[in-house]
Amino acid sequence: MTVYISPNPGKEQAVATAQQAAQLLLMQGATVLMRDDLNETCCADGVQYLPLEECLPRTDAVSYTHLTLPTT
Repeated sequence: MTVYISPNPGKEQAVATAQQAAQLLLMQGATVLMRDDLNETCCADGVQYLPLEECLPRTDAVSYTHLTLPTT
């Protein structure tokens, strides 16, 4: 399984949470992707950092912790 993680830039613990999630997923055999611009601020061993345009087509699951879904 390939998982894309996008930490919430507005949350203080977002980077630490994303790093922990990445490590747990990697230990279970998942491939973890993050945007390449996060390589400096959210560096986690084993994560593949790619341009967003390359991440999404490769992804089986997306973890966006900062999206607000529209209400009907």
